[in-house]
Amino acid sequence: MNLNEFKISPKAGDYYNAPSIPTLQVANAGSGSLVPGIVVKLSTMVGEKIGVEAAAVSDVPYGVIVRSLNKTSYAQYDHLGIARAGDIIWMESTAAAIAAGDSVEFTTAGKVLKSAGTNKIIGIAVTSVPSAGGLIAIQITAPYIA
Repeated sequence: MNLNEFKISPKAGDYYNAPSIPTLQVANAGSGSLVPGIVVKLSTMVGEKIGVEAAAVSDVPYGVIVRSLNKTSYAQYDHLGIARAGDIIWMESTAAAIAAGDSVEFTTAGKVLKSAGTNKIIGIAVTSVPSAGGLIAIQITAPYIA
């Protein structure tokens, strides 16, 4: 966003509504850092801390990393906000079209597509998107165990 922008446009990882955001810690950032919009799973941490790491499409998802105004990526041991079951968050579509009410699966790139029953479901589309690359509001239903 630049200074000449007169409207607030949603970005991937933005909340649709703003409930209280739980703060967790990155247990393992893998080969790089984690960014807003990426789906995460619970991970083992030492002590009483709750840790997360990027989820594979076959993993049981825990939530989605929320966009922060002061941080654009997260490394191991960083604290971050997570959208969880019941929260509505903006995510980028990778599918041709998704209608409101469709169940959606996630990709490891933090995008969503209409569920074909192949991978784990992250949530339900609350808004519609006519083409790939558009932002769509998703109500998180994870963790979902099929």
